[in-house]
Order: sequence, then structure tokens, then C-alpha cells
Amino acid sequence: MENFKEILKKYLSFKTVSTDKNYQKEILACVQFLKALLEKNKFKTKIISNFGNPLVLAELNNQAKETILIYGHYDVQPAAKEDGWRNDPFSLFEDKNKFYGRGVVDNKGQNLIHLYTLFKLNQENNLGYNIKVLLEGNEETGSEKLEKFLKTYKNLLKADAILISDGEIVDHLPIIDAGFRGVINLEITFQTAKYDFHSGLYGGVIPNSLHETIKILNTFFDSTDKVLINGFYKGIEPIDKKIILNNKKIPFDENKFKKTSGIKKLFTQDLDFYTKTGLWATLQLTGLSGGYTGEGFRNSVPAKTIVKINIRFVENQSVKEIIKSLKQHLKKVSHSYVNYEIKVKEIAPAVKLELNNKYVQKAKELLKIVFKQEPVFKFSGGGLPIVAYFKKILKIPQVLVPLANEDCNMHSVNENFDKKLIEKGLKFSYLYFKK
Repeated sequence: MENFKEILKKYLSFKTVSTDKNYQKEILACVQFLKALLEKNKFKTKIISNFGNPLVLAELNNQAKETILIYGHYDVQPAAKEDGWRNDPFSLFEDKNKFYGRGVVDNKGQNLIHLYTLFKLNQENNLGYNIKVLLEGNEETGSEKLEKFLKTYKNLLKADAILISDGEIVDHLPIIDAGFRGVINLEITFQTAKYDFHSGLYGGVIPNSLHETIKILNTFFDSTDKVLINGFYKGIEPIDKKIILNNKKIPFDENKFKKTSGIKKLFTQDLDFYTKTGLWATLQLTGLSGGYTGEGFRNSVPAKTIVKINIRFVENQSVKEIIKSLKQHLKKVSHSYVNYEIKVKEIAPAVKLELNNKYVQKAKELLKIVFKQEPVFKFSGGGLPIVAYFKKILKIPQVLVPLANEDCNMHSVNENFDKKLIEKGLKFSYLYFKK
């Protein structure tokens, strides 16, 4: 663990924030660090540019019959001590039970578990596969150019299966990810005038963009948060009863969740928590801005209101059809005196993985040995764009084994990795890759 810790400490010290161009030097320095680390451990390494931040592609030919491709990302979310961190987020710190630092679980710590294991097995002459490694630097910004990269370098990435560790277990239960919902982020601008008007002189006579927006948004949902836009759920396939039974095995303490979150109601009358967040579509209003929101009052009738919307959809639903149904709904419920414009900002595909293969089954058996519990398959409401691209372009089995603790604070302050789970992750990785 001490050697792993030293490498992790260096890895975390690079401020590889992909959302901010001011960190380009740090990103390039981290890429060189990874290149040197891999080459020191006998990997042939390429740095590939022109697809966003540089990609690190490495290969170790062990003369084995099969090849495993390992994917991870070295970019991280922004972090600063003044956000509430106990220490400098880019300097590894620890207590008795955990390591802390930005990227310690997302994703530097998790991909390092596999890299460290491969180095060790190769030194022991006990590595059972040929290995390819792909580390990218734009996962936190949506991996926008990765699809093009995969198409361009498809032959270099040939493998029999892919292993990814990115995410969290549930409670103390080992998880194998089975799929992810897709994402559509969009903005709708509603406009009722060219500029704001005095509320005393014109209020009650002219349309108010905030009033009109709220009236329109009120037609989106019923009292149980069901989306009322005609055609919104089109394409969702009936959910297999075995999957629902599997999802009900995943621990979820509703009372504890309500107590810790302050939430008083869950809309789970039709489907359980994990089925609904992993295999059902949703539309969420994530932002609303209009009028004056500064200190005091401006007393004007707002002319323009902007709504931010996040849509999560499942595989076999069509992005074009979802957006078309939204446009048709707005046309139906909006008055002629309200102008509106829809701008689609981001799209990420949904994916459902094939789990009936020897690579997934091997992971399932080994997780049971390491955790002493039967692992479960989990459909996630979040997303990992690369998984859909791998399925579409490389068309090989994928094994998604998250290793981080549920309370790891991913994307938040004091991001942390439980030391016992690191040890279990290292043991799982060793057993998976050894001869």
C-alpha cells in the first residue's frame, strides 16, 4: 500500500481540471508523468493529440491469448481549499480510514489500482493477458471528441474486452454497472417583449414572461412528477421482471435517506428507486432565471425568462423524437404572444450493456470472493459517455466494476477513498489479471 500511496500522491498533485483552460500546463505535465510511469513499467506508450486534451495510449504485449483494454481518465473537477476542504485538495492527505484529494476516486485512484496491479504482475511474470491502456483528459467535460478518436484509432484499440472502474459501490455491496441513462441538456428562452416595463404603469395589462413561463412549465408534470409531454416516454421497453428483482436487492434505506437529505417524498409508487433512476426517463428543471434577483426590488415586468432543462433517457429512445415531442408540446400550450427558442446544449448517449459473457462472469465470481457478498448489477442514472462509444464502435464486452465507497464525495469537497476498499480493489484487480 505504501508504494501505491506514493504514486497516488504524485498523480493527485497535478491540477488536471479540464473545465478550465488555465490548467493546460498541469494537464500536459500529468500526461508526461503517466507516460514515464508506464514506460518505466515496460509499456509502449503513445501520446495522441488533436482530440481535446492529450490521450495516453499504452500497450504491454505479454504473448497471451487475450487482450484487455483498461479505460480511465486523468482529468478532474475544480477544487479549492476555500470551498470547504480540510486541506489542499491537490495534496494527498489521510486519516486512519481514508485518503483525501481531488481525483482520489474520480478517477485517478481507481485507474491507478489497475495500473499498479499490472506493474506488479508483470514484475512477477504472472500477468495473464496482453494489456492496452487508454487514459483520457476530457471525461469531466463530456468526452466530446472521443467518438471521433475511437473511429480513427479503432485498430490500435483492438481487444477482447474492456475493464473500467469509475463510480461507487452501494453501501458495502459490490456492484457491476449494467448501463447508463443518456443526457440531453437544453435551454428554453421565453420572451414577451423587447425589454422590461414598469410594473406600476403596465403590470396586469401586458404579458409577464415569468408568469407565462410558469404557466407553460405547469403543463409539463402531474402531481406525481410524471412527464405529461405526449411521446416523451416513447421507446422505453418493458422492464424485465428479473431486472426489477435484482434492483430490489440493492440496499436503499428510504427512511435514512429522507432523514439525511431533508426530502419528505419519493415518487416511487410505480417503480423502485434503482429501477426508476436507472431504467426510466425523466425531465428535470435545473434552472430558472428572469426579472430582477438582486438586493431590494426593481418593480418591473420581466420581458425574458430562461429555463434550463436536464433530460435523462434510456437506450432505444430517440433524442430527435424526445426533442420533437417537446417542441410539439410547447407549440400546443404556448400563447401566440409568447416567443420561445430551444437551444440544445449537450447530448450524451444511453447504453445498456451485454452481461452474459465470460469477462463479466469472472468479475462477478471474484467480487464475491473479495467482498464475501454476492455482487449485483446496477443500472445508473448518471452517465459515462465512453461506454456507449465503446459499444457502438469497438463492439466488445465491457466490464464496469466501481470500487469507491458510497460516501466518497465525488465532485464535492473532501473527496475520499476508503483504505479498506482500495485494498479490496487491489485484490480484485490482482485476481482478475493474474495467470
